[in-house]
Amino acid sequence: MATPAEMKTHLEQLEDQKRELEDAIEKANKRYKISLWGIGIGIVLLPLYWSGIPVLLVAGAAALFYSARRSVSQDKLGALETEIHKLEISMA
Repeated sequence: MATPAEMKTHLEQLEDQKRELEDAIEKANKRYKISLWGIGIGIVLLPLYWSGIPVLLVAGAAALFYSARRSVSQDKLGALETEIHKLEISMA
């Protein structure tokens, strides 16, 4: 069994990881929203000799990528929060 000092150190490390994941989710959300704006711009540019197609393709690919990144980070955050909760219960 771990000592209380080791458990507290581990809890602090988990809290740091949680903050990093929250930052990653926030960045992915911002980039996802920018990608959606890019899709909108691509749609507006379609009537102009189909020049919006490359914009649509790039923005769509970026939106899919950042959506997946956000989803993976949220899953990791959920697992991390569960581990933090279990550790806090065992410390009490």
